[in-house]
Amino acid sequence: MASVTYPPPTFAPCTPSPTPEPPPIDGIFARACQAGQEKDMPPPGWSFCLPPEDDGTCRPEFPIRREFRTPGPDHRTCSPCECGPPSGGTCSTRITLYGDTGCTRPFDSAELSDTDVPLCQDIRATAELAAFRVDVIRREEGACTPKRATSMASGTVEEGEQHVACCRE
Repeated sequence: MASVTYPPPTFAPCTPSPTPEPPPIDGIFARACQAGQEKDMPPPGWSFCLPPEDDGTCRPEFPIRREFRTPGPDHRTCSPCECGPPSGGTCSTRITLYGDTGCTRPFDSAELSDTDVPLCQDIRATAELAAFRVDVIRREEGACTPKRATSMASGTVEEGEQHVACCRE
């Protein structure tokens, strides 16, 4: 006589979503275009601007001073996503022991669900254990809950080179 312990099925741990990218940086953006004639009017929402004088001042007809920086390196990262344990699912299996590697001569089996404890039972083996097979009888997906509702961004964004434009209203 021999004994065998049949373990109950377990759920695989949850796999978190890939770590997200930091959100885009908000701000006012500028695009420098080669001006044609001064009579050319910019489209709605755009301003007509010129570079400042050599001493950094703006001409009286272009009184609005705007400072822009080119984008610098973004060293921000987001915290990785983490999941809690799976919940709400069910799983039942049948484990069968065989006396041959072709799984044609069963000599013992047991059915267990994910809520069962390991089952230890005596068996009268008519052959030595050569193979076993696990069949899923019932499977209902559970759910994985995030440990945190959001991912947090941390790190710094370096400032790039400064540019000044003198603009009209």
